[in-house]
Amino acid sequence: VKAALQHAAELVSNDNDACKNSVVVYHVASVFGPTENHEQTAHDNVKGAEDVVRAMGSCLALSKLKCKCRLVLTSSMAAVRAAGQVPVNGVYFTHEDWK
Repeated sequence: VKAALQHAAELVSNDNDACKNSVVVYHVASVFGPTENHEQTAHDNVKGAEDVVRAMGSCLALSKLKCKCRLVLTSSMAAVRAAGQVPVNGVYFTHEDWK
């Protein structure tokens, strides 16, 4: 694992250098757990993912390399629903559950 992470970078803002020459970017960070301001927490999580996508796009646009860059975005259902929450349709969660 250590060898695989030797070229890892931490993206904490619109930092295009963190994605420079990357082929695969893993976005695994998000605020999880109870917070005082749920809307702000959701906003911050979405903005963090947007920042990664924008940084990747900027790097690819400026890159002279013709590479296929992949984004792996991970999350958990626990990040978007409460324990015991039942889907609107009673079977599975869809976009209708978060309107």
